[in-house]
Amino acid sequence: MYCPPFLSSSSQRTGFLDGIFPHAAPLQDVHAQWWPATENPAAPDTVILFIPGNPGLLDFYTDFLREIQEKNARTAILGHSHVGHTPQVQVTHTLDYSLACQVQSAIEALNALRSVFLNSRLVVMGHSVGCWICTQLLKTRGEDIDAAYLLFPTILHIADTPNGRSLSWLFRPFMARMLSCLSNLLHFLPWAAYSLLFPEWPSHQDVLRRLVTSPRAVYAALTMAHDEMTIIKELDDIISHLDHASKIWIYFAAHDDWVGHHKATILSRFTDEERIVHGPPGVPHAFCISEFILIAQ
Repeated sequence: MYCPPFLSSSSQRTGFLDGIFPHAAPLQDVHAQWWPATENPAAPDTVILFIPGNPGLLDFYTDFLREIQEKNARTAILGHSHVGHTPQVQVTHTLDYSLACQVQSAIEALNALRSVFLNSRLVVMGHSVGCWICTQLLKTRGEDIDAAYLLFPTILHIADTPNGRSLSWLFRPFMARMLSCLSNLLHFLPWAAYSLLFPEWPSHQDVLRRLVTSPRAVYAALTMAHDEMTIIKELDDIISHLDHASKIWIYFAAHDDWVGHHKATILSRFTDEERIVHGPPGVPHAFCISEFILIAQ
């Protein structure tokens, strides 16, 4: 299986390489998945940089990325996690879990893809807050990006959405520290409890357990979420900039409590309805758990 030079410590899985994307200090290495094109893997027509939501564990998205790969033989995908979110990735120094740090790590991933695949079409794809990170990539590296796909975008006043208003107190620094310490207690929660609490997540219960029993990962996710509440406010001008708006496609859920009434504001900034997809009722914000086939199509 073709392995790009920027991936290290990789091991082969069914259809992809599971490995580490090494970052330059002061950033920390992150978990990465490389899904090579099944035709001409060293020179794919298109390369996708996928940026997850929060928590940014790629194992939640494996089935979704597999669906994309199977439907697009000449497309390669780099799934790039967030700094500090993957429990099994070792750390060597105190980490910066800020939203700015996650943007910088995504920029480095984009630069690596462009340096290796000079002649490939380069696409960024994000879920939830990963969409906001994609808009920052458009702002800083727009000339290198051919298209941006924003799935369930949380790019405007997250703190003023239904979920933001009810949950933002959990993301405050004191709560992040306390909840990360308490996560150690969840080691004693039996496996059967996860099946009982999350019956709709049969293939992701192990991923969830690894997350909630890792104090570092819990703290990283909550710290990043606090930044999201305080930083993501006004709609970025990049959305209405003509040079970049033509590159953006958006998928909205019929109902999304992480977007709320702000969907109307986002839609008002776009004039090309063909680039907007309104999902059917019942598709959740966390689509990767149960509706990954629909979204991949």
